[in-house]
Amino acid sequence: MIDPYVYPGTLVLRNNFGVRDKTQLDKIESDYTSLSLRNLTQNPIPGNWDFTHLCEYHKAIFKDVYDWAGIARTIDMFKEERVLGGLSIDYTPAEDIQREAHKHLDAVKAFNWSQSKSDDRTEAFSDFLAKLWKIHPFREGNTRTTVTYCCAFYESMGYHINHELFEKTVPMYVML
Repeated sequence: MIDPYVYPGTLVLRNNFGVRDKTQLDKIESDYTSLSLRNLTQNPIPGNWDFTHLCEYHKAIFKDVYDWAGIARTIDMFKEERVLGGLSIDYTPAEDIQREAHKHLDAVKAFNWSQSKSDDRTEAFSDFLAKLWKIHPFREGNTRTTVTYCCAFYESMGYHINHELFEKTVPMYVML
């Protein structure tokens, strides 16, 4: 499979800086996205909590780095996950991303957040985050986008997120 998101003959994602060194791109991406993530935690993007809104979050985080920011991936992917010992999740096939995301986000909005017990909300939030992450709608940046989006959604419902829990388990979150 040819990956249209990388420079030919490399594993480096095409980027707005023309950088073809992965270590250098990782540093640039980290610098730019940490500022975007901090801004989004302080100033969430208003919206309908639908797939278009999720794409707006991705674009806000990655627009300075990738011209495809905010656009669902067009290829199927396998990605070695450090937390899974190098294994990959069976991510949603590219042609099913929007359908699966719409279905999942509609179910999240239909959940009775205000009438549920704290433990039920916590379980629902965890399930929400995990299922949305498994869809993996973007070529890169799914964890950062999913965590930021889900936290913003939960806080929009009037609930508090203990960000320290994320700082301990989600590497990008340490920067916020």
